[in-house]
Amino acid sequence: MKKKRVAALVMAAILGVTGFSVPGIGVVQAEEAHTEMSGEAEQQEINLAADRGSTARASKFLAASGNLPAREPGLAFDGISDNNGEADNSRWQSGEDAEFSEQWLEVDLGGICVVSEIKVDFFARLYGDFRVEVSDSNAEDAVWTTIATEDMPEGTDLNLKKTVDVKENGKAREIPRYIRLYFTSGNSQAANRSIGVREFQVIGTKKSESGYETITGNIALNKTASASGVEAAMPNLTANLAVDGQKSDTSRWSAPTMKNGTSPNQQQTPQWLEIDLRNEVTNITSIDLYFYKLVYSIDYEIQTRADKKSEWKTVKHVTCQLGNEQNKHDSITDVEGKRLDRYVRFYFNKVNTNAGGNSVSVQEIEIHGDQVQTPEVTDPAPKNAKEAMDSVKALEAITVDSETVPLPKMPDGFSISVKGSEYPQVISDEGQISDHNMYDYDMDVILEVVNENDPEDTAEKTFQVHVPNKKSKHAEIYPEIKNQNEEPEVIPSLQEWYGYEGEVKLTENSRIVLKDGAGVGLEKVASQFKSDMKEITGMELEVVSGEGGDEDDILIESLPEDTYDTGKEGYLLKADDGGIHISSNGYTGCLYGTKTLEQVFYQIVYFISFVISFVMIFYLFTKSNFEKCFKQGKVEAIKVATFVLTFILATLVALGMKNLMECIYEIIH
Repeated sequence: MKKKRVAALVMAAILGVTGFSVPGIGVVQAEEAHTEMSGEAEQQEINLAADRGSTARASKFLAASGNLPAREPGLAFDGISDNNGEADNSRWQSGEDAEFSEQWLEVDLGGICVVSEIKVDFFARLYGDFRVEVSDSNAEDAVWTTIATEDMPEGTDLNLKKTVDVKENGKAREIPRYIRLYFTSGNSQAANRSIGVREFQVIGTKKSESGYETITGNIALNKTASASGVEAAMPNLTANLAVDGQKSDTSRWSAPTMKNGTSPNQQQTPQWLEIDLRNEVTNITSIDLYFYKLVYSIDYEIQTRADKKSEWKTVKHVTCQLGNEQNKHDSITDVEGKRLDRYVRFYFNKVNTNAGGNSVSVQEIEIHGDQVQTPEVTDPAPKNAKEAMDSVKALEAITVDSETVPLPKMPDGFSISVKGSEYPQVISDEGQISDHNMYDYDMDVILEVVNENDPEDTAEKTFQVHVPNKKSKHAEIYPEIKNQNEEPEVIPSLQEWYGYEGEVKLTENSRIVLKDGAGVGLEKVASQFKSDMKEITGMELEVVSGEGGDEDDILIESLPEDTYDTGKEGYLLKADDGGIHISSNGYTGCLYGTKTLEQVFYQIVYFISFVISFVMIFYLFTKSNFEKCFKQGKVEAIKVATFVLTFILATLVALGMKNLMECIYEIIH
């Protein structure tokens, strides 16, 4: 059941509004991606395991102790192997075991490779016999194939280096994705029976035969790009322009509004840009962002994920100071793991508030590195509506400029739509977002996915969204006020309120002015309102028709169009120097607006009742022998007690009168 769309906003005396609105999100597809080939890189043998420590695993490792760090498996792939203090701690070590047990060290190469040799740098005397094994899987039940074995000496030699030739018939060997060292014995001359490896290198090339190529350079060039939206005033500055290879004022992405003005402490609305790198793994040398003029980001995250179903993982958080640097260039080389999965997202939390512009703008994003071009990775197609819905982890941010709820792109054969929301006056059942909400809302939205091939196959899921207020878009309604009036207590309570300064007074010249632009029959509303106001105030207000009222009039207007997104039952109630103005798109909304105004005048009854009751009760106390109830000599205590008791009794009398009036009101209406 929908909630009644009634809200009020007070200006001067009172101002009410109700409505709903939604922001939009645009996904921009770039032109078909291409990458230049580097023939030199294809032929040159390199250490394929370099900087792949984030993919490393081991049977076990030595835990941290005191000031010494843990000897985790990833340390065997960080490029540090020199015999010095730094290298001593940069190693994988299986433990400090009294008795030897078989151990292994594994790394994920990211795809099929062509390998000629293995290089192993050991620590101290912690070495032993081992075999080199490969597999296309690292699952628990994976099958590992031995491609080489190596016997190590029993002795006191330190920091041995071992090179293992793994060629097959004199040629480099093609191996699958995973490779490991499997140790079958330990050195009896060592202080303990563990294994210590400073560095594990795999020398070879990415597979270039049978259709697999290694590409180098700017991997992001002309890839598919999408974004949280585009600046409303610059609709042509879309996401694809940030990966087109051009750095210019006209070839850039400009994000939707993030800030309002130049205050450094204001809350900002994050925006994002996403790139589909179209491959499982990209090895990174640097990520370069070229911003436009002063609208650079002072706080953003670089995130990645393998597929649309996965959660985003932040691999780098970048911050900087406010400044006046034109066309700022960020070059980032220390991305976690030095690799990215298929999808990479730049999540801009804040834009430089020194800039006159209100959103981040990026001329170009370059992702330098290499990819092994295995067949393009595709997300598995969902089998039913539930799987399609499960692929949606969260909705993108709603901004001030959004008109509808941003819906994710669905796989072929499935459609998604808004089914309902926690506050229908803010987000309608059709997904439209109010353009006049004056509050920020954290609310639930229900989405529904339908299988287009089987309409009975549906799935629902609830998402929490943040809807920012729209006061900045309607400065004429929401001016800056220093001493705002407090919200009145009415039944039902006002959904939204904005207080003005001052007050609006009814006089003997006050009128009820009707402007029935929608032709809903406001005469009946006016007649009832006139009768109620006479009961409340004692005033006989004249009812007239006209285009507008004077400063002491009450104007009731039906709008031909839903100007304020109130719906048929909502209304805008505004009180300022121009008098009191109630407006709505429907008869019911105008009626509800008058009932709210009537209750505001009831507040005056309560206040007057309290003042009269307080004066009368205090007078009776002071004229009675009430003071004799207290011990002599405590004059101040007697005065305080008299005042407090008077206040309590007056409050009770006033509340009683107010409740009586409300009961009479409910019976009458």
